[in-house]
Amino acid sequence: MDFGTQLGVFRKKGIRNMRVVAALAIRDVAEAMQTPQTSAKFTGGNFVVGKIPVLSSELRESLVSSKNGGSGLKGSTSYLAVTTDLQMGDIIRFMYDSEYGLRIELGFRGTDSMGRTYRQAGRLFVTTAAKRFREFLAIRAAEVNGR
Repeated sequence: MDFGTQLGVFRKKGIRNMRVVAALAIRDVAEAMQTPQTSAKFTGGNFVVGKIPVLSSELRESLVSSKNGGSGLKGSTSYLAVTTDLQMGDIIRFMYDSEYGLRIELGFRGTDSMGRTYRQAGRLFVTTAAKRFREFLAIRAAEVNGR
């Protein structure tokens, strides 16, 4: 095999490996966002920052995952479909469409429209997972390169 052909093979393998590493790391972020913990309602107010509180499955099931501006898929494992066959340049988006998702993520202090007063700390389950993306990339790159 001549040098030019060898470079072409190396390039294709490198691109394939980058796609695999990126897809797995993005899945890791989504799985970390979806890591459940019992609602503080049942733990005396205690919770772990970075895990999604589960009173029912409503918040976890409100995850909407989309790729390249598509309409998106909804459900707790919707991220699996959008990370399959990931291509370089694809844009992946995750969001929770539950009415209270942002309140759970960031917390809420104040009185709501029904007159209830809250002093709820943010659970930061999305923020914490997103901050770990580089860590997940490094882990997955080491796995792929070790093959």
